[in-house]
Amino acid sequence: LVTGIELGHEYFFRVASINEKGKSKTYTPIKSVRLGIRPAAPTTYSNVNSCILGEDLKLYWIHNSTDGSIETTARIHFSIIDSAHPELQPTEIIKVIPNNRPEEEKTKTSVYVINTNDPEWATVGEGYIIKWKVQTAGVIAEYSEWSVEREVNVYAPPVLSLDVLDNHSNSVEEINKTMVLMVIVFALIAILTNVIKRLSFDYSWQVALAVSSISGLIVLIIGSSALDAEISIVGAIFSMLISAVIVFVLQLFINNVDYSRAEYVQFQDEEYVYYVKAIPRYGVVSTKNKNSR
Repeated sequence: LVTGIELGHEYFFRVASINEKGKSKTYTPIKSVRLGIRPAAPTTYSNVNSCILGEDLKLYWIHNSTDGSIETTARIHFSIIDSAHPELQPTEIIKVIPNNRPEEEKTKTSVYVINTNDPEWATVGEGYIIKWKVQTAGVIAEYSEWSVEREVNVYAPPVLSLDVLDNHSNSVEEINKTMVLMVIVFALIAILTNVIKRLSFDYSWQVALAVSSISGLIVLIIGSSALDAEISIVGAIFSMLISAVIVFVLQLFINNVDYSRAEYVQFQDEEYVYYVKAIPRYGVVSTKNKNSR
């Protein structure tokens, strides 16, 4: 009677006979006995649900032992399907993977790596589907039921077409043209406004606003046609009018003067004779003209 035997192990025996005359001089050849139970279906997963051609696809599975034994071998079944031609029969591939890892790694999660650039997987292309399932075996070398069948969609690497590049270049060029034109218009308006408002005639600020707005609008229309820049003329006119109204309102607070009550003042000192035009703000009481001092 042999005792101390447990499931999930392999035991080796040899036998010698013993009787009243003693023990035999030789043993029988060594025999082995494996005691175990068929494992349950393994647990499976992959690193991605979709794969780009040329990238590594990693398939993982966990051996679900029912007798405590480690995985001795695994069997992977692949079905490669061309989704663009479902009428074609799938390509079937079966891989047997022995657990030849170092002793300290035999109980870890198993992995199988597919590189779709390898000649072995040359049949896999854009739009293909790889379906896979796994069986594992323990000490008694009896495979488990198949795992859940999983699938991975395969795609070609993204390519930036020349049309996209051309459209991008055209967009950048169009933006550059519009930007240059707007800078020119802004500079023209700023210069005209600053020059005209400094002149001494009445209502110079209002004239500066009107002249610079009209000039800027004219240059914008001519420039958009000359540079072939995409600018909405209606939008430009509307924007210019809104800007002019805002500036006019602000000007009423900054330069709120009454040109109808302008006074001319003359005075002198030892070196100069001064002629001054004095324009009172609204609300200031008028004074008499002073011709000399």
